Amino acid sequence: MAWIRVRVASVGEGAYQPKRLNGFALNKVAATAAVTRVEETLGYSDGRPAQQFSLAKTPVYFDPNIKAPDIKLSVVEADQSKDWTLVTDFFSADSHAEVFRLDETNGVITFGDGVNGRIPVAGASVVVRRYRYGGGAKSNVGANTITKLKTSLPRIDSVSNPRAASGGADAETLDNAKLRAPHEIRTRDRAVTADDFIFLTEQTPGVAIHSSYALARTALDTINQDFVSKEGAVTVVVLPANNEQETPQPSEAQLDVICAHLNSKRLITTELYVTGPRYLPITKIEVEVRVEQSVDLKIISDAINSDLISYFHPLRGGADAKGWPFGDDIYFGGIYDLLLQVEGVRRVSCLNIEVEGIDAENCTDYLPMPDGGLPHLSQDVIALKVIYDNR
Repeated sequence: MAWIRVRVASVGEGAYQPKRLNGFALNKVAATAAVTRVEETLGYSDGRPAQQFSLAKTPVYFDPNIKAPDIKLSVVEADQSKDWTLVTDFFSADSHAEVFRLDETNGVITFGDGVNGRIPVAGASVVVRRYRYGGGAKSNVGANTITKLKTSLPRIDSVSNPRAASGGADAETLDNAKLRAPHEIRTRDRAVTADDFIFLTEQTPGVAIHSSYALARTALDTINQDFVSKEGAVTVVVLPANNEQETPQPSEAQLDVICAHLNSKRLITTELYVTGPRYLPITKIEVEVRVEQSVDLKIISDAINSDLISYFHPLRGGADAKGWPFGDDIYFGGIYDLLLQVEGVRRVSCLNIEVEGIDAENCTDYLPMPDGGLPHLSQDVIALKVIYDNR
């Protein structure tokens, strides 16, 4: 028998904020949806400029922490194998530079033209010694769907994923790139305004981000995890595209990648903080609706409960069902509209909402949300009464 004890470290009077423990797992390791492939011969050089070869498996995976694909390519000339270097472009390469480019999405490898980048001699063999492929949106598999090992491991009988995978994203479409181009030109890869920080955050390579919000003249108190006013500081709040969580939060690895990405683009005098959303729990939502005599009360109740949960969801909520906007106030009129759209509902006779930390004034028609805040509604706080309308 073994005991495990967890204690809260002393962090100063009033600094500790209680949090809900949502899981405790032993024998747990991080996993990446990628497969390593070795010793793949792509073909032979014909001595022409700008030759291209295609990898057998795509897309090529790369770790956003190192910002480059883990690929090793060799060119075998006259029985001599030599590793060539991956570059993003041939701009600084001379005619002797042994370099190549890689399109991670379609797996196309391109060599130089003899002016910028050397051409492999005719007959030379092109061999990829190692690369990894995988990832993308299809890798975001549900919980308990990974149940088999590809290779046996000592003292490991079985595996499973207790939580859904997240963070995988497909390559950008051409239409989206066209929409992004004006923003790229405007920011010139530099974060100056709040909009610049938002745009550049959402372009972080390797991190699937749903939305973000920038708080100007705001710092993050790392002890209390509160926002504090501070000149010259910017705090970026990031909502990851993880639809499997009720209250999505970026991982420490994702925060590190985003911070490094923005750090290279901020002004030298700007103090930068990157954090996840602050969720304000809805502590009570009381609803009473009157419905037509012909409808089933349970069907109506299930529909209203589902619609309310979706309406307040950070990724698929809001008036446009594209996610609750950061700091968007909760308007009672929007909820009335939502309820009246449920088939069979005639009128809403009662609606009361309470949010933790927000005191609503009398006769108000909305609840104000703080900058960067998001509401969170759980099923257990919904008090719903559905009755037949006798009028």
